[in-house]
Amino acid sequence: MLRKTLPAILLTTYLVSCTPLKVNYIPPTYPKTKKPIAKIYIDAYADEEYQRPRVGCQKWKPCIENILDKAEKDINPQLKTSKRFQKYFSDIDIEVKKIGTWESPNFPNNLLAYFTFGFMNNFMRIKPIKNKEVDIRIGFTTQSIPALGFVNDIPGKYIITTGQDCLKDNIDTCYKNEIDTLKHELGHTLGLHHNDVEYNQMAHQDVWPIKSRFTNQARSLIADTLLSIRNSRTLDKRIEKNKEVLKATSKFLDDNFNFKLKFEFEQNSKCYIEKHDYIKDEVNLAINASGSLSVEFHYKKGNKKDALHNKKRMHNFYNFLKRLGISEVNEDLIFYKTHWKTSANSHWYDQVINIDQEKFNQHFDKIIDYLNINALISTKKTKKLKEIKLASYATGINIHDFLYYLSKTK
Repeated sequence: MLRKTLPAILLTTYLVSCTPLKVNYIPPTYPKTKKPIAKIYIDAYADEEYQRPRVGCQKWKPCIENILDKAEKDINPQLKTSKRFQKYFSDIDIEVKKIGTWESPNFPNNLLAYFTFGFMNNFMRIKPIKNKEVDIRIGFTTQSIPALGFVNDIPGKYIITTGQDCLKDNIDTCYKNEIDTLKHELGHTLGLHHNDVEYNQMAHQDVWPIKSRFTNQARSLIADTLLSIRNSRTLDKRIEKNKEVLKATSKFLDDNFNFKLKFEFEQNSKCYIEKHDYIKDEVNLAINASGSLSVEFHYKKGNKKDALHNKKRMHNFYNFLKRLGISEVNEDLIFYKTHWKTSANSHWYDQVINIDQEKFNQHFDKIIDYLNINALISTKKTKKLKEIKLASYATGINIHDFLYYLSKTK
């Protein structure tokens, strides 16, 4: 009974009080048990071109098994150096659920990236992921198209990765590049943009140096995405378990605050509280299933006025967070800055600020107020988010789950 009535008591007090009700954040305590393993469930499908014997890959299925195994062995030790990863996980395991085949469309060589998206759409249509059976589905091909992974749909779910016909005297280099291509596309599906820095695994290129790796900030963002993936797997179960509490709280919010605001979700793991088209020079904000807050800015060189304004706002926000005591030292704060250039010599820039769930919850009101004062989020949404925060603290149901329930049931 207490869990059902407490949000109403808190929110009513907030409504009638002369000053807003202040709720002191008490960090959650966890039993000292072994931290969970970060599991990624994937499956892989080879098209008819990839199944054909070629130099260095006479049998396609062992080739895919070997590529997946080597990619995992290279990614795992990198992620384990991340403090954000160490905070939530003890280890990482990429589990291959199935290796099968698919029939891909046949395109002539050297077509534009438009056909890559058509290729991907065909793969998603033929091999749709049903009932959360895997986290990521990979299509292997040797057709002459660029590999593809979606970064701005987290987790991206689908990957197209490419192999090639190797020369007899170049098998090792050729095979390594196929592994690096897969790692690069996995980086995209786990939340990373291109970044043209030397020895960077996310560089926008066709061949990677021998020692290519993910940057420290990139590893931390991947760790946060892994936590979102893990939490989103059980989202429906949590909603069902807390259905009565969520229903009662939702009714109270509607009756007392005319709560009709909806938020947009990506794959149930990312709730956008402010979203614009990816190619617009605007700042996007999201509360992730991990509990973290992400502030994202993407712009093209040449769009000067708006881009410079938002770039300055991002740096001001970063400095504000540091003044709150949210530090990059423990990776409670991640500032991931990237730059990459296309073959047409267009320059693109991406900036992502991510605040860990504990620090975000601890400084929730100050952070949301700052975003509102600096026109990064509307006053209407600011008020709604604060109401949800009170209900979240009162019931123990996290903010992301509240946003999901309120957005999906209206």
